[in-house]
Amino acid sequence: MIPDVEAAVVGYLLNNEAVTEALGAENRVSTELPRNAALPRLRVTLSGGTIAVQRHLYASRLTIEAWAEDKATAFQAITVALAELETGLTAAQVQEGVVTSCDLDSGLLWAPDQDTELPRYLGSVQVYIHPHPTP
Repeated sequence: MIPDVEAAVVGYLLNNEAVTEALGAENRVSTELPRNAALPRLRVTLSGGTIAVQRHLYASRLTIEAWAEDKATAFQAITVALAELETGLTAAQVQEGVVTSCDLDSGLLWAPDQDTELPRYLGSVQVYIHPHPTP
């Protein structure tokens, strides 16, 4: 079974105290950006990947986006999220297996949303998951 890396990363960020603190009273992490979404908010999107070793190691690239009402808050949200993923996701147990590594894949990109003009930063991580053995 191919791991659902988006769900694993969203679940990790939703249950991370530092991320919750950076996003305010309510942890706002999802794979979608709801219309009129409360801000600040993080969106996690699968943006590529490969099967590094068939049925043994999956490598997935994820884009993390941080929206906020102002640039400083968007920056704070993305830097906390990326730091927590890089330092805490490795060795995490996920539904389909264990995360063997989570590495920053790119630096930060300042990219205000073209549709809403809201402040937004983007970053990406490479997540490797070793799936549970299948009978």
